[in-house]
Amino acid sequence: QLGLANGILGMGMASGFLLGALLSASTFSPLLGGWRNVLITYGIAGALFAVPWLFTRSAPAGKSASAPHVSLFGAVRRVAGLRNIWLQGLVMFGIFGCIQGVLGYLPLYLRNLGWTTLRADSAVSSFHLASLLFVVPIAFLSDRLGSRKPLLLLATLAITLGTGLLSISSGGWILPAVLMIGFLRDSFMSISFAMTIEMDGVGSDYAGTAVGFIVGIGSIASVIAPPIGNSLAKFSLGAPFFLWSGLALLAVICLLQIKPKAQPAVEIPMDKEPIS
Repeated sequence: QLGLANGILGMGMASGFLLGALLSASTFSPLLGGWRNVLITYGIAGALFAVPWLFTRSAPAGKSASAPHVSLFGAVRRVAGLRNIWLQGLVMFGIFGCIQGVLGYLPLYLRNLGWTTLRADSAVSSFHLASLLFVVPIAFLSDRLGSRKPLLLLATLAITLGTGLLSISSGGWILPAVLMIGFLRDSFMSISFAMTIEMDGVGSDYAGTAVGFIVGIGSIASVIAPPIGNSLAKFSLGAPFFLWSGLALLAVICLLQIKPKAQPAVEIPMDKEPIS
């Protein structure tokens, strides 16, 4: 049920993205007196949401994995020695850079095409809505199939194709392209985390280190891909999407080389307690 659990977490992230896109500029910014106060409010809210963690219960003794006592450096060194982890990190690099670039540039791009501000923001909101609706069913399906790589490959190809369509489309294909990218975005994240934890040499003992490692590599692209892509807009409005589509294609190539550990397809009992 690892895919489903990550899918539920992904649904929470997608809900936040959707509400932020809908409310930040049109409602919260005028209400709170500008973007500075919006960001301060979000920061306070984030800190307050950390408070409930003080009252959460850890897994009972004997039911959680007994991780080996290793240093942070030792855990990172072990994870960094796994070829699949580096490949998965490059997959994250491509997808993080692509998505971060598209989401930041898309509203401005649409306005430059003559779309109204409300219509452009609605397109971004539809991206998050599609992701919200599909993340749990697709993550659950990855558990049932017993193989996550085919679904992950499908998601990566859809993101690549959708971004590529944005680079050449200025009419009726824009919204379908946005939905093509969006409906598998959080599904990609959920299945990626589950597959990473299940890789040989990772497991529950090094799950946190492995996920942090691949997200760290992906975050590098989140920083550098948007400004590099934005700088290409001086040549044509669609040029940034071409670059970001190339990053997603890099993710496809790296994903094809990953050899995940085979997982047996299982029937998940919905009316019984999980076996520990």
